[in-house]
Amino acid sequence: SKYLIGLTIFLGLLGTFWGLLETINSVGTTVNNLDFSENTQKLFKVLKQGLEDPLSGMGTAFSSSLFGLGGSLILGFLDLQNNQAQNRFFNTVEEKLSDYTKFSLMNMDDDDKKNLSPAYIEALIEVTTENLQKSTSVIDKQNEHQESISRSIYEINQFLSENVNLNKDIREEIKVLSKTIANINKK
Repeated sequence: SKYLIGLTIFLGLLGTFWGLLETINSVGTTVNNLDFSENTQKLFKVLKQGLEDPLSGMGTAFSSSLFGLGGSLILGFLDLQNNQAQNRFFNTVEEKLSDYTKFSLMNMDDDDKKNLSPAYIEALIEVTTENLQKSTSVIDKQNEHQESISRSIYEINQFLSENVNLNKDIREEIKVLSKTIANINKK
């Protein structure tokens, strides 16, 4: 991609110089074709026709310069986006792999433990710290969940106690109503 960016800049510069070369040559040809011994109308007509070629050369120079600049900008932007996507992908893969990688000091000999580099031990401590923080977070969430369940059970017990008392009151009212109805039927 860096090669293509450089190539578009080079082609733009090449086209610019080509157009400027055409412009200079056509201006030289136009000046050489001017005959000052003729009348001024014919002189201006020849000058006008002669200036069409330099303008064409300047157009070539300008358009090729814009092509080189625009092409390099577009390719540079695409290269930047590609590099960022590639870096995001590699970071994601690295994170996923580091989540699945485990290291066990218990299975190592004492000699192997002595040969561990400080950077590796530091990384191991960092991973262990992260795992402990995650575990602490999970335990805290479980404690909150248990407290929520305990509150809910307490509220349910309160509700049931109130309903039991209400049921007792309703039974007593039903007994009173039954006696009253029985007394009314006897009369």
